[in-house]
Amino acid sequence: MSSKKGVLSTRKQTGPIPHEQKIAAAKEYYITGKLSKAAEAGNIASHTVAKWRDNDPDFMRVLEVMRGENEDLFRAEATKTIHTGMKELQDRLEHGELKTAKIEYGEDEDGNATAEAVMYREPVSAKNITYATGIMIDKLRVSNNQPTRITANQDQADFLKQFVAIAEAHMPKEVVANPVVLEVPKTN
Repeated sequence: MSSKKGVLSTRKQTGPIPHEQKIAAAKEYYITGKLSKAAEAGNIASHTVAKWRDNDPDFMRVLEVMRGENEDLFRAEATKTIHTGMKELQDRLEHGELKTAKIEYGEDEDGNATAEAVMYREPVSAKNITYATGIMIDKLRVSNNQPTRITANQDQADFLKQFVAIAEAHMPKEVVANPVVLEVPKTN
């Protein structure tokens, strides 16, 4: 290690780097995403960590294992946050947004200054309801693997025109049919 904080020595290490150092560097890189922190944790040069990150199967495997181990935790925390947010959104839609009407200042029995906010509920604006509802619909559709946007592009229109042109080119130019005569009884 160099005497400067955060700067690693460029001195080459003799012999292979112990596996424990590689694991320590990989774990730190996973946690921080910083080469310098990973190099520090593994007591190796940051360019070595960069090379491992891009080319070393062991290093990549450690990152994948850590991602897999933490995926359930991340999903659980995200689900908890989503449920909390949904409850808060439902409360706002049903009861309105909390707003401060005024702050009343005073003193308690010991003479200490006090402040109390007087709150009220204001209905959520139609604009905000529309945004929230639209986002919820989009996210629900994504979670059900359904499209959230339907688009048509010029390529499709051009393809349709070409298809019609080909179909018209292959249709008979003149259709000859045997005329059918229908006799309609006259009514008086």
